[in-house]
Amino acid sequence: KPEEFYEDGNLWRKVIFEEDLPVAEKQLADLHQGIEVNNEYRIIHKNGSIRWIGNNIIPVLDKNMKLIRIDGITTNITQRKNTDELLQQNVHLLREFFESAPEALLIRDNDIGKFIDCNENAVKMFGYKREVLLGMPPLDIAPEKQMDGRTTKERSGENIARAMNGEKVVTEWWHKNASGEILWNELRLTKLNIPGRNITRSSVISIADKKRAEEALRKSEANLRSIVDNTDTGYLILDKDYNIVTYNALSKKWAAELLRINFSEGANYFDLSPEEHTSVYKEMFLPAMEGGKFNREICLHDEPGGALWFHVRIHGIIDDRRTLYGLFIAASDITNRKEAEQKVAENEKKISSLFENMQEGIANCEMIYEDNRPVDFMYHNVNDRFEELTGLKNVTGKRATVAIPGIAYTDPELFETYSSVVKTGRSIKTEYFVQAMSMWFSLSIYHTEGNYFAVVFDVIDERKKAEAEILALNESLERKVQERTAELEQTNKDLEAFSYTVSHDLQAPLRSVKGFAQILREEYAAELDDAGRQYLAFVNDGAGRMSQLITELLAFSRFGKAPLAKQDVNMSEVVNVTIEEARQSDANFKTRIVTGNIPMAFCDPGLIKQVWTNLIYNAIKYSKKKERPVIEIGSEVVDGTLIYFVKDNGAGFDMKNAGKLFNVFKRLHSDAEFEGTGVGLALVHRIITRHGGKVWAEAKVNEGATFYFTLP
Repeated sequence: KPEEFYEDGNLWRKVIFEEDLPVAEKQLADLHQGIEVNNEYRIIHKNGSIRWIGNNIIPVLDKNMKLIRIDGITTNITQRKNTDELLQQNVHLLREFFESAPEALLIRDNDIGKFIDCNENAVKMFGYKREVLLGMPPLDIAPEKQMDGRTTKERSGENIARAMNGEKVVTEWWHKNASGEILWNELRLTKLNIPGRNITRSSVISIADKKRAEEALRKSEANLRSIVDNTDTGYLILDKDYNIVTYNALSKKWAAELLRINFSEGANYFDLSPEEHTSVYKEMFLPAMEGGKFNREICLHDEPGGALWFHVRIHGIIDDRRTLYGLFIAASDITNRKEAEQKVAENEKKISSLFENMQEGIANCEMIYEDNRPVDFMYHNVNDRFEELTGLKNVTGKRATVAIPGIAYTDPELFETYSSVVKTGRSIKTEYFVQAMSMWFSLSIYHTEGNYFAVVFDVIDERKKAEAEILALNESLERKVQERTAELEQTNKDLEAFSYTVSHDLQAPLRSVKGFAQILREEYAAELDDAGRQYLAFVNDGAGRMSQLITELLAFSRFGKAPLAKQDVNMSEVVNVTIEEARQSDANFKTRIVTGNIPMAFCDPGLIKQVWTNLIYNAIKYSKKKERPVIEIGSEVVDGTLIYFVKDNGAGFDMKNAGKLFNVFKRLHSDAEFEGTGVGLALVHRIITRHGGKVWAEAKVNEGATFYFTLP
């Protein structure tokens, strides 16, 4: 009341809202300077409410410029201030939409021909600072001509005219950024219906290629809402009174299908929702209204489709002064992820069942170190089979040194083995005798993560016992082999002595027989009748064959013992030399020999020369009765293996007797048909097998034979 002010000259300061006292103090200072004051501040009504007032105060100064009086009018402007605050909230919401738009937005005042506002995307697109971009005419951010050859000025004028006539202009447009780079964009021009203002909005989207340009043309009527509507997330914005500010198509669709709510802008969310859902929604919204966040996965049941899962995120829309304007709600359909998680859970259950039912023991453990030295490990998880195999009970959570007393002293190598797997990450499979348990184990050790490792094991005491028995048997067998080897060495020495006797003692009498037979033929042939001369020839031929047989037997024995002197051998050259020797040894040589590709080999040159000699001479011998004897010598590769061969068109043999070919003295033809000792092929077999190769033959009677051999 007036009298209350009369009684307390300082009451006017007491009713001013504390935060606004600086305004009043500034007001008083201005009045003392003779300055007329127009200001606004808050006062505290006697009933405790806060009200806004507007002051218009005129000071009166005396001739000495001293304040002697003030006259003023105070107006209650609380309602206007409340209206301004609400307007500010709406402006903030609109600004947030403006700045969060994915395209570049520019506002142009057509009366002055310059931009008066833009969002951050426009700043990024054109590369100018906001204060530079604002105040620029549109022609400054475009080249002189557009893509159709017309001038930018001409086309821009047309577009402005169309937009001001209420038409939504959508066109492809060339812009130019601060660096001079030409940008191929889609430009959308719209008139803003603001009374008394001639303003248009430019929405600019970058299009990277022709395909995107065609897509942009098909979406020429699209705007910010179309972009939001095509996301996989449903969006909804409420003001602080839970009125719907905006939403996208997906959120409207989900709300209608699942919650039976039909969104409409301006409607109150709770007025649209069933009453029984109110408490649930408030539980979701209130934390965000109080400055927190709601972030939760929610299951909604839709009768035709079963359970649907959504990830719902709600947070408040707050300005830099922490003023709350509303709620931002985002929902994502995570049904597929939930189904995948369910499958993972089912698989984990199966793995757990497998873990428990495996015949091997399994233990998941953690290595324990002191000063980087492995001193123990802890059991974190074991299967039932672990307890059956080891006899250890209730080890989960225990250290090995507790579960198995003394193991740290008896089996430190086991700790080192486990530690090497943990540190290197390389798995190890080994066998180990745990002395503290007196048991043999087969161990497969795997690193899992950090200091953790897993052991899959089995008890192998029985196998180790069997191996020990086998080892004892092997040692016994080894002793017997050594004894037999000694006996064989002695036998070989005896055979060598026999060979010497054969070569020395038998050859001498044979030479005597041949010599006396020769004397008889030369000096007494006239005194012998035909039968005598024939008998004498038999003696001479028999002695010759006996001498040849002894020579070949000695060679067979010698080639079996001689060490191999392997080197790279030109097989083609060896074959050509052997063929030439055969031609020189027979004046009536008529065999046609065809040679193909004969690659080099790593072998003993002397021994391999004997192989080619025996095979080629055999082919010549067994084919010489043919009218046109032909021999083919070459090689072929079968399944990656090089095979040499000698093929003739001679007498051949029955394949049922092929097993006898390479045995000493085993001949498939009589001396009357083809002379020979039966040692040559046995010698071939011995040389090839000593090299690690194989030799075999294929034939048909009277159609010829082919001998094959390989070398490693």
